[in-house]
Amino acid sequence: MWGFEIVVILLISCILPGFLKIRQFSISNEGIRINKPFQLGFNIKWNDFNKIEKREEKIMAGRVRRIFLAVRFLSNEETSEIKIEPCRDFRKESIEKITKILIKFADKFNKPYLEEL
Repeated sequence: MWGFEIVVILLISCILPGFLKIRQFSISNEGIRINKPFQLGFNIKWNDFNKIEKREEKIMAGRVRRIFLAVRFLSNEETSEIKIEPCRDFRKESIEKITKILIKFADKFNKPYLEEL
């Protein structure tokens, strides 16, 4: 009986790596920080960019179509981007909350927010 349970646990941990890892989104008057499993943390300060763009990107990986939300922080010199995969990186409800908070702070700091979905 224990052998079956161990195999199931190993199988789940191999199939779903990262689903039990901590994700973090924080926004403050200083800047934005996003931490996702298996990636370096994303940090940007409000004075490092001029506007925010969010758009949906569809990528074919073999027969599987994956959808990402690309959030770009644009300045005159460079573009910083983070891609968020719904349901894998953050739940859909969390992404909606993050978007509302991001729009609110963008308005506060006079940063245009453009959304292309």
